[in-house]
Amino acid sequence: MRAAAIDRFGGPEVLSIRSLPVPSLDAGELLIAVDTAGVGVWDAQTRDGSFASSRKRFPLVLGTERWSARRPRVRSPRSRRRGGKT
Repeated sequence: MRAAAIDRFGGPEVLSIRSLPVPSLDAGELLIAVDTAGVGVWDAQTRDGSFASSRKRFPLVLGTERWSARRPRVRSPRSRRRGGKT
């Protein structure tokens, strides 16, 4: 997979696109292929060190939206209301 990563804090010049191994999955996890990802102000702040969390292991991959992931609700076809509406 390709990812934007940094080896140290700094300006835009520290940013590089890398080929990284696809993460291995544990039981109950799934991998989602992302074609396009957004970039937020927090990515620039993380890159320059002003929004550095306790995690300072490099390479540090930017653009991760860990807090926005939710487990989807899945309904069986039998749980649908009449008329095909959910």
